[in-house]
This record gives sequence, C-alpha cells and structure tokens, in this order.
Amino acid sequence: MDIGLVLPDEIVAEVLRVLLERRGHRVIRVVSPPALLRAVSDDLRVILLGAKGFAKGADADVLALCERLRAEEYRGGILVLTRDATVEYRLACFEKGADDVFVWPGEPAELVARLEALARRAVFEYPGLVVRVGGFVLDTLAGTLTLPNQDIVTLSPTETRVLECLLRNADIIVPRDRLIERVWGYDYGSGGNRLEVVIRRIRLKIESNPDHPQYLRTVRGVGYVFRAPQPAPASVRR
Repeated sequence: MDIGLVLPDEIVAEVLRVLLERRGHRVIRVVSPPALLRAVSDDLRVILLGAKGFAKGADADVLALCERLRAEEYRGGILVLTRDATVEYRLACFEKGADDVFVWPGEPAELVARLEALARRAVFEYPGLVVRVGGFVLDTLAGTLTLPNQDIVTLSPTETRVLECLLRNADIIVPRDRLIERVWGYDYGSGGNRLEVVIRRIRLKIESNPDHPQYLRTVRGVGYVFRAPQPAPASVRR
C-alpha cells in the first residue's frame, strides 16, 4: 500500500522509508504541503506529517495541513509525528482531523505498526457498505453522511468508524470501551479523551445544537447512544 511522508528530518524519514519498504509498502516522500496535496489520491492510504521540532513553524503548518486535507475530502489515515508531548497539542491535532499522534523520539517499529493499523482501517478497505438509520445514510466507502434534510457532510476515517458503530447499534447504548476497541483496537495508548474529541467533531457536523445533541447522546459513566429520529405520526382523517 502507498504511504505518504511529509517529514523535514532526513534521518528519520530514511529510517521509516527503509522499514516500510521492507514490509512491502511503497513510500511517497513529499517535501511541501502543495506537493502533498497534488499527490493525494485514494491509493495513498496513510499520510505521516512531521510536526514540532522537525522544522521551524511546523506546528501551525501541520495543523493547517490536517484541516486542508480533510477539507479536500481526503479519507485516508493521518498520523502526526511530533516532539510536543503536551495534551493540548495532541488534542489540537485530533480537532483538525488527525487520526493518531506519535511523540518522537520513540520506537520506529511501533510507529510503523501504527501506520499499518491506520492503513488497515482506512474506509476504502471496506467498499460498498452503506448504513441507513432514520433518515441518515452513512456511506463508509465515500466517507460521507447524508442527513435527514438531504445535506451531505464529509467524515474522516475515524469519524466514519465511530459513527458506523453507533448507527449499527442505533438506540442501544454502546460502552465507551467497546467503541475504543472497535475503532482504535489496542493501540489507543495514552489517547486520553481522543474519543470525546471525535464525538464532538461528529456532533458539530450532524447536530443543530452540538451542546444539546438530539441524536448522538452521552450516557454519563457508560458510553454513547445514537437516537434514531422517529417518523412523524400519520395524520388521521375523520
């Protein structure tokens, strides 16, 4: 599979390239955001973005690039490589559309494993899956959700996986731990409230009032539930 690298550090980039190619992946190295945007396609399963400490001003650039990739409807995985281990920065990455954040220096083999895990979970690995619930239509191949009012919103791969799990269990409370296992598997690590960040992003896209959600609701201390909209009662003619 194709994996894109946007990484100013030549040594780290070369180490990762060798490890990935030994495992049978094709590595596409790009040196600038414009070049990356030109290279993006459905064949590019995962993109690794080098952030803080790898280049001056890289923090803002990476956050902006994550947002731009999602705006351009890139549905593959995005992993941010950073030397900033703060919770605030990691959350900012997730808010802008990243699926994972890896703090460097770290174990290269673990980083490669995370990239491969993201690639396996990319939505275009599972073609033709459409989930319909109460006027919502989730296309997991396209990474889009059609709302009851026929508006269409674009979802990241992580948002798609979370929403798919909730839609397939509509009106059933899904425990937080089960969602994490289904979406991230066992590499959730110290993600903290990564799930909550994704839930918030989904609510911003589907709820008229995200602070008081009608559909995607929190069950405090347990997990989440997707409440399917109920059809309006039929009028009775007298």
